[in-house]
Amino acid sequence: MSREREKHIPYYVVLDALKQSQGCFLCSLEAQSLDNYFETLLYEHVNDPDVRKNLKISAGYCNRHASRLVKQGDSFGTSILYSDHVERFLDEIENLIVSRRRSEKTKREIWCNHVGCPACSFQFETRRRHIEVFTEWFDESEMLDAFHKGTGMCIPHFFDAYFSLTKKEKREQLCSIVRKKYEELRDDLRELQRKNNWRFSREPVGKERDSWKRAVDFVAGGEGLF
Repeated sequence: MSREREKHIPYYVVLDALKQSQGCFLCSLEAQSLDNYFETLLYEHVNDPDVRKNLKISAGYCNRHASRLVKQGDSFGTSILYSDHVERFLDEIENLIVSRRRSEKTKREIWCNHVGCPACSFQFETRRRHIEVFTEWFDESEMLDAFHKGTGMCIPHFFDAYFSLTKKEKREQLCSIVRKKYEELRDDLRELQRKNNWRFSREPVGKERDSWKRAVDFVAGGEGLF
């Protein structure tokens, strides 16, 4: 007789997200994890030498994570983190004239692409863990029931989950549930379009009201995550 799998905190974190999220539950988890990451950074680590060193390598955060940092509204902490990069760029300007062409290309990649963005590394690892928990417990009754009743998952996270499942029957089950969610979304979009016709414009608007926003989120993934 096989030993029953033990449920730990990550299981309940994913389960709660499935039950409570209004959109893709994995996007909600990812967004919350990033907010926690930046809150902790600004509250505890702005003067941490290792944090500053890693940010120096990537010339600050990438565009989408820099935007999320600014949304935290911490002017003082952010000013400390980004003083380093402003000072460094002033030095770079002085050195550009004597730089070799190969060096110039490298500088452009560093400053424009922010390769090695620490928040990217954190986000991708967080995404991997959540996908791992969801797919490990996908066929467990409570998880499966919550997934059936939930709002679904975005297309980028769907493919992450799909290719993380190794058994054909589980992949088919995932596809079946997600297909139903997207059929409902398609019907809501059609109903929204129908009621925009003047002949039906006086009919009360129901859950199709925000279907256009949901469609964008589910196709593209949550704002600033992909």
